[in-house]
Amino acid sequence: MDDFYSKKQDLLLNDNLDVLLKKIDEMDEYATQYFESVKIPENLEIYKYVSFKDQNEESNQRKILTIANNKIFVNDVGKQTDENDTILGKCEGNEIIKRNFKTFQSLLRTILKSASFTTSKDLPYMWEKYANNYNGICIKYLTLKNNKLHRMTYYERLVDITGLFTIINNLSRLSPEYREKAFNALNVFTNYKDKDKFEKEFEIRYSTTQELIDNGYEVPNGDIGITPLSIYIGSRVNQKDKDFLLKNVQNVAFYNYDN
Repeated sequence: MDDFYSKKQDLLLNDNLDVLLKKIDEMDEYATQYFESVKIPENLEIYKYVSFKDQNEESNQRKILTIANNKIFVNDVGKQTDENDTILGKCEGNEIIKRNFKTFQSLLRTILKSASFTTSKDLPYMWEKYANNYNGICIKYLTLKNNKLHRMTYYERLVDITGLFTIINNLSRLSPEYREKAFNALNVFTNYKDKDKFEKEFEIRYSTTQELIDNGYEVPNGDIGITPLSIYIGSRVNQKDKDFLLKNVQNVAFYNYDN
């Protein structure tokens, strides 16, 4: 990641389109190599924790129907359970960016979407935090050959996002080819989390962009490269939600998970 910093420093607030495109090419090349290094192999069992809301049958049924339709709900990056789950935060040396950082951060989160998985169903921390203290489920998936998943990188310091402000401000000037390259580069910066706070989540992530989502925030399992195997039902899931789940979700095994 440190090598990435040096490639983008002179990009800061530079309105020269040729310079911008050259830097985006360099950042896209780095991003492609990075994602290749953290890609997830096929035939790996991974898990997704899903939280049900207390006394909100309608909301819980919507989540269950998404699962029944073999889809995953994706979120704005940074607007999952943790408002600041990525370590986008360091913008040294430029007062313009410092004054507009919240706007920049909001724009980035609007553009980028993600869904998170992990390595085990037996993580009490995950059941408590991401499955509403066992009022939820944990879905086991098998990764397919051409999946679009990658491991999260846990870092000991904030990632410097200084140069990205220019890319965000100039997206409208880019051709479709360069917009795709820019999104690839931007995705790298959302794949770093604070090591002390988040390393115990063992996160595996799927990332995409607003422009690539055709139907709201739901992405088919096949597009991600996963297939469901089984569902573990938390001990606090009420009977109505459990019955709706068993009735609507087909072709997977069900297990009660007792904490």
